[in-house]
Amino acid sequence: MKASLRGPALITLAGTLLLLALGETAARLSSEPELLFQRRQRQLHYYDTKIRAVLLRPLQNIALYNPDGFSFTVVTDARGERDAYWPRFPSPAGDTPEIWLIGDSIMMGYGVDQRDHFAALLADTIGDYRIRNLAVDSLGARSIYRLLQRELELSPTTPQLVVWNFHASDFLDDPRDLVQTQSARSSWRAWLIYEAQHYSALLLWLRLQLAPPEENQLAAYEEEQKVADAHPTLLAIDQICALLRRRGAPLLFFTYPEIDRRSGLPGDGGVLKRQASERAAQGGAVILDLQAAFQQYGDGKSLYLPVDGHPSAAAQTLMLLHVGPEIRRLASFRRQS
Repeated sequence: MKASLRGPALITLAGTLLLLALGETAARLSSEPELLFQRRQRQLHYYDTKIRAVLLRPLQNIALYNPDGFSFTVVTDARGERDAYWPRFPSPAGDTPEIWLIGDSIMMGYGVDQRDHFAALLADTIGDYRIRNLAVDSLGARSIYRLLQRELELSPTTPQLVVWNFHASDFLDDPRDLVQTQSARSSWRAWLIYEAQHYSALLLWLRLQLAPPEENQLAAYEEEQKVADAHPTLLAIDQICALLRRRGAPLLFFTYPEIDRRSGLPGDGGVLKRQASERAAQGGAVILDLQAAFQQYGDGKSLYLPVDGHPSAAAQTLMLLHVGPEIRRLASFRRQS
């Protein structure tokens, strides 16, 4: 009986493997824009099991072609940070004081080229400080805290200033992060899934087909008046402020207005961003709100990438124009004290 079943079982297994191989080949040869974009994203990123978050791979130089109609290049340094100096070389570390930038895709400079993101523009204008860009797209406040904690432990010196461009998407990211990091098993599962999609185009294609749409989730979230004081994002803001106070590093916390999808112009700052700013202020952070600067800008539609809505190169320059002087003031004060 067993011998009679062995033949059909082997045929079924061989057929399954053949189908998987054909599917993988088809996915790798596919010219579907979203799949090609996500495959390049997996080349740029990896899942860090210690930080329990998706970070940038070190020493990458990758061009990304977003299906929404724009392209950009990301270059990372040996630490896996988007390089603020490429193609130039920064001055040797030595005793050069540092300014650290933290945040998600906005501070990382998602959607804009290597010389146009905030960190690169800041490095061009504030040469007596070394700029480190710790921001990574998709990081929430909880994972930002874990990354910042590790880097402070590894760094021989304390940064003169930490600058955080906060985005309200953290209010969506952090509850998910809370679930994914609640146990070592959850973290290893997240690593396994992410790395499998890095090596298998078929698995990545399946993930894209099965993923639930997330459009307008943040807009719906913003309709709430406020979140509870114990929301994971607000608690993470408390942790980051407390961590930097212990290290004696000041925090500059700034926000900008989201795009109004109906008009394409800068919209309202949002209830959640104001609540986050209030929480950071309670923790000792200096707060800047760029809503007025964005709304008074002559060509408001040019401040956002088409369809996608991320800040454009023009917006990155506008941010620096209004945040740069405060960065220099705070860093200089800390350096002199």
